[in-house]
Amino acid sequence: MVFNKKGAMFGLDARIALAIFGALSVISGAALYSAIQDARVTAIVTDLDELGKATTQFLLDTGAYPAVDSAGKKGIMNTEALIEKTGTGWNGPYISYSDGSADDNMLKHTGGEAILVSAMKAGNWNDVEDDGPADGDSRCNKNDNCAVFACLGGQSDDIQKAIDLKVDGGTTNTADSGKVRYLTSGYVCMNVMTFDSANSPYADPTPVP
Repeated sequence: MVFNKKGAMFGLDARIALAIFGALSVISGAALYSAIQDARVTAIVTDLDELGKATTQFLLDTGAYPAVDSAGKKGIMNTEALIEKTGTGWNGPYISYSDGSADDNMLKHTGGEAILVSAMKAGNWNDVEDDGPADGDSRCNKNDNCAVFACLGGQSDDIQKAIDLKVDGGTTNTADSGKVRYLTSGYVCMNVMTFDSANSPYADPTPVP
């Protein structure tokens, strides 16, 4: 009878221990996921900031912003100018990304996603249902208060929101305002420097549909 009691207690102790280990593994797993996500978010914010610094140095060296694409009507700038000589004063490459696209406006991020700079409104955007940076109400027209945004594509909704909260703070996400903006197409964009809207090719204040 004593043996049976000890056996029962051992079985109970084992089940308690297993339950504790199971709970700890769940907690550890959640903590690990959170740590991995935070590291990824921090890396993206750093990369966007570095792209902003590269664009600023390009402006200081050449006296001009990378050209804004007037044909696309989205405010996207010739980001390739940061790695390929464009004219007098150019002293790059200003950043180490490769030209992974036939599109001069985009470079290839280390993760394979498109990374670019775009001239967009610094104020609130009324429409974030866009298919790419600086479309619709976010586009910078002449006489607007504008900024250069560094943008990275291919990001999940969770990552976009995590970047927004990390940079802008608070407890709620604001996709169309603050330093960080994000679009339903997967782009997350960060305000990295001011943009003189006199350099915008868009005179029409009517948003592009």
